[in-house]
Amino acid sequence: NLLPKGKSMINKLILGTAQLGLNYGINNVLGKPTLDKGNQILDIAFAKGIRTLDTAGVYGNAHKVIGDYHKKNSKNKFKIITKLPKSFNSSDLKLIIKNYLEELNTERIEALMFHSFESYQNHIDIIETYKSENVYNKIGVSVYLNEEIDYLINDERIDIVQLPFNLLDN
Repeated sequence: NLLPKGKSMINKLILGTAQLGLNYGINNVLGKPTLDKGNQILDIAFAKGIRTLDTAGVYGNAHKVIGDYHKKNSKNKFKIITKLPKSFNSSDLKLIIKNYLEELNTERIEALMFHSFESYQNHIDIIETYKSENVYNKIGVSVYLNEEIDYLINDERIDIVQLPFNLLDN
């Protein structure tokens, strides 16, 4: 065990929620879980110590499943990392965030992510402006190319860089 005594990795794990809202996953033979099953999954995750969820508005109704869970379990609030649509108008950002907060039944988003580097390039200035309103804590970008990572490393406005990794590809 490489962790200091008394420390656990569980609080560093983030549960992805695409399958809560979509028929998602290469080995998914059961399809999208029911709302009750989704609540059970979130209940088990919370009971086991997972406190952060990764989601997106494009993950079907995953936001609403999470919001339903928060409504039914007001003491079990997850931190939420969610992604903006790949394409949106800057003038719609405030409404998008308001809808996300309502759907997720939360007052604050831990991290608001750009779903693509291109979206980041088009909208970073407006996102940075709204950060001061305290509805999200961090700004992130999902990337797919090394050049994008190199660029983002030098942007102090970006707190999180998400890159694809699949154990099966290695």
